Amino acid sequence: MTLEEFIAQLNTSAFFAEFTFSKNKFSPTPEIELELADNIVWIADMLSVIQLKERNPQFGHNASRERDWFKNKVLRKATKQVRGSLEYLNSHPKIEIVNGRGHSFNVSAASIDKILKLIIYLPGPDLPPDCQAIKHHVSSKAGFIHVVAASDYLEICRTLRVPADIFDYFMYRQNAIEKWSSKLEGINEPLIMGQYLSGNTTDPPSAASYPYLQRLVQDSDKFDLSGLLENLHEHIETRDKPTDHYQIMVEFARLPRSAWREVKKRILLCIEKVNKAEFAMPYRLTFPRTGCGFVFIPVSQEIVESPDWPQIQTRGLQNFVLLHKYDQKLDKFQFAKEQQEFLIYWCRIDFPWEKEPELEKQLAEKFPFRQVREQRIEGFVFSNDQTE
Repeated sequence: MTLEEFIAQLNTSAFFAEFTFSKNKFSPTPEIELELADNIVWIADMLSVIQLKERNPQFGHNASRERDWFKNKVLRKATKQVRGSLEYLNSHPKIEIVNGRGHSFNVSAASIDKILKLIIYLPGPDLPPDCQAIKHHVSSKAGFIHVVAASDYLEICRTLRVPADIFDYFMYRQNAIEKWSSKLEGINEPLIMGQYLSGNTTDPPSAASYPYLQRLVQDSDKFDLSGLLENLHEHIETRDKPTDHYQIMVEFARLPRSAWREVKKRILLCIEKVNKAEFAMPYRLTFPRTGCGFVFIPVSQEIVESPDWPQIQTRGLQNFVLLHKYDQKLDKFQFAKEQQEFLIYWCRIDFPWEKEPELEKQLAEKFPFRQVREQRIEGFVFSNDQTE
């Protein structure tokens, strides 16, 4: 397997096929074909431009040749290609790229707020330590570019697992390198990851950061939504619009592990209540950073089998969503409806919040929700609930 094939598979797993693009050739004119980048990850306003370099194993290896390869292919050619990708984005009004689902999108039309620039390299066995220690490159035109060994990139994705957290880690990594460049000599990627997991952005990564990585608990049963989301495309009802589920997935992909944990907690509560045939008020949450709210409504099999179910489904349940959206003053909202055997119906509502006297009246007369309260939720859990 080539490095390009490996990263394409890894990114599809880490960021979902909907947001991963490995076929990035485009033609600004019929006579010209260009390539945007080796791999693109694009989630709403977040874009990752990835250039890959792999050492050909057929060449003889020694430290001098490996250093020359690293300087020429990684620090010169790859950084030039990253600069070229950014220039393409700025100069071409239409760049159609195809994602892992085979759907084409014009990335130039997107409103991008965060752009990560990564070079991922797979070296030969004799790459000198001073080359391995290089973590970034600063371009006068492209700015900060991450330089990451393929093995480290794999561990970053395997450790963080949630798309928003992976993006956030690289933003932290850049800030740490820019702030403490002289203090990070001899500091490897696991130490940077450990310091990120600690949540302490005041102190630089150090040997004391590693226990956080060692003691991280991957309690995927309590936070991981990937199994639910990666199959969402199979359950959409509008087959004439196969990308309708993208906006639902986008809102989950923008959430950190802490929010995934809260979402999964509510989904499991819905399943528990439906399984026991117990009535429960809707479960809800709002994530202020993205401005999106979520409501989860358990529905018993008895209601689903009633003659009134079509009316309840189209009007009654959506009314819960409108009420919560209005109560929390949100512009967009998603909800999931559970029934026995755990079939989930999804819906997304997105329009600006406006004062609605009728909704206000309904909320005043009979408030259908539990009260919400603001709290900080930690996403990462550590063994023994402490680090040393």
